[in-house]
Amino acid sequence: MKAGLVPEITEEAGILADGPEPSPVEDNTGAVIHYFKMMESRLGYDLLLGGTKHFGLYRPGDSAWNWQAALRRMEDKLGKELALPKESRVLDAGCGVGDVAGYLARHYGIYVCGIDILDFNITAANRRAIRRGVPDRVAFRRMSYADLDFQDEMFDGCYTMETLVHAADAEVVVQEFYRVLKPGARLVLFEYSREAEQHMPPRAAAVFRRVSEVAAMPSYQRFEHGVLEQLMQQAGFAAINVEDITGGMLPMLKCFAMIAKVPYEIAKALRLEEQVINAMSAVEFWRYRQYFRYNVYTANKPVRRRGSRHQAFPRYLKKAAATYPGPQPHVLCDNASAGGQGRDRPARPAGPQHRQGRRRPRPAHPGLLRPGRWPGARPGKRARQPSTPEPTPPARTDSWPAAGIRPPLRLPLAYPGGVINQYYTAA
Repeated sequence: MKAGLVPEITEEAGILADGPEPSPVEDNTGAVIHYFKMMESRLGYDLLLGGTKHFGLYRPGDSAWNWQAALRRMEDKLGKELALPKESRVLDAGCGVGDVAGYLARHYGIYVCGIDILDFNITAANRRAIRRGVPDRVAFRRMSYADLDFQDEMFDGCYTMETLVHAADAEVVVQEFYRVLKPGARLVLFEYSREAEQHMPPRAAAVFRRVSEVAAMPSYQRFEHGVLEQLMQQAGFAAINVEDITGGMLPMLKCFAMIAKVPYEIAKALRLEEQVINAMSAVEFWRYRQYFRYNVYTANKPVRRRGSRHQAFPRYLKKAAATYPGPQPHVLCDNASAGGQGRDRPARPAGPQHRQGRRRPRPAHPGLLRPGRWPGARPGKRARQPSTPEPTPPARTDSWPAAGIRPPLRLPLAYPGGVINQYYTAA
């Protein structure tokens, strides 16, 4: 990768395209590389899907053999789930040959940084980026998603397309995603889940175990229904949602099972099932399709609220509190309107920034003064307390109703230091 490609990603992170080898975490990197370098894997993905390594999405009535349209539809589904504005920076964890990254960069206007542990995938991804005309919007780096060489809070979004099942330790990977995402960023995972082994036939459980071992998918064995959601929640993600779209990808799986049936039967007769592991998975997963799901997991990294324990107390407010021990007239605290000192949350300066950041309480009475303002205050300015005492309302007499005079209405007026009773005559 040439210097200057996607500078918002590569230069800020301080990384180079020809960096060190991916550092193993627990490590099944060698098994993953071996699986994708198998002759059957490379020929199968290249001949059937043009190098892309994910399923397509079908609508009712679509032709099951129109694979390219289904693949683009699945990538559109990803782009809509990310729902990020243009110029956002997104991490593709397990980019493969870069088809998904290139499509999103071209059609959704985002910057995508793709990582993969396979060197030939990175080479192919750079070539395809140039062919698609988006070499300035995508960058690819050889890296493990279990040990990301990026700064904290760097990306606006992150996604995987059927790659998290290859992780040796999914908790570490999800925590790394959380670390490199900005507050409010979006996480989208297109991944599998399966039934617990006690809820499926013994042969189905044995087949799933065998495919997971040979295809280097240890996390697939762990991803029983509900497990990945728990890992995301434990990492700190919020607003977690799971959508089951298994029905939309089964037509492509059925096509693969029909193509792979004869080679798989021949390999079984010769006891060479492991040499055609993709054919085996296509046939057996179609046979036991009721025991797994294809899900879209979405979540957000929570935004730190103003005044939370994660926000540093402003230094100038510390100095002001030290020099003036009483209530600060220029400082608004959360419980100041109730007469407190606001010790439960850090104080914030008054002014337009404060007024935009907090929702003020509604006035005590429609049409009267807004809470926190004195009579005669100019717009945008906090009025001073009047120096003259307020007039005492006359005592109510029985002659007022007879004379048609309405008595004065006593209403409380709230201001930042507490509540002051003032008297206003309602017209």
